[in-house]
Amino acid sequence: MEPELIDFTQAVISTAHSAKHGLCEHNGGPADGMPLLIWQTKEDTKIIPLPAPDKDVSLPEIMEIVLQEVWADLGTPVHGALVVEAYVREADEDEATNLERGELSQQFSEDPTSVGECLTVLAFNTAGQMRHSVFSYTYNDKGLPEFGKELSSDDDEIGGQMVFVFRKFLDFINAK
Repeated sequence: MEPELIDFTQAVISTAHSAKHGLCEHNGGPADGMPLLIWQTKEDTKIIPLPAPDKDVSLPEIMEIVLQEVWADLGTPVHGALVVEAYVREADEDEATNLERGELSQQFSEDPTSVGECLTVLAFNTAGQMRHSVFSYTYNDKGLPEFGKELSSDDDEIGGQMVFVFRKFLDFINAK
């Protein structure tokens, strides 16, 4: 794994933690942040707010379009990252594979103790390496997030629709 990608990922995580804390502090309690795309070129770093997915459009569908548009506007990134808040629950591989879109959100609305919340960062470099980091969090008595231990995976250890979208994009920009 490229040391620069690890450093970039850690910087994004630190910024995301601070932003989540600041958002909750400003809100006076728990608040959800919007998905963000971090795009670092040789010259600059941009933070791009993303539309929230809804019942009709998933985040992977949004990202397929956004990655192409941002690349056309800002150029080839050295590093990039998607920062998203999500729901999380321990599951075996079969159960995780069979989860339906929106299922954890529904479970959370019915019983918040059955599903946790997490901050997830999917970082990449132009060479095609990826690092996925997940931090569960709970809210303290003041409504501020308290983050758990980092769970991270690199390259071949990660999968899912979002990883597929990023791999397809990286294959595209590296084929030019």
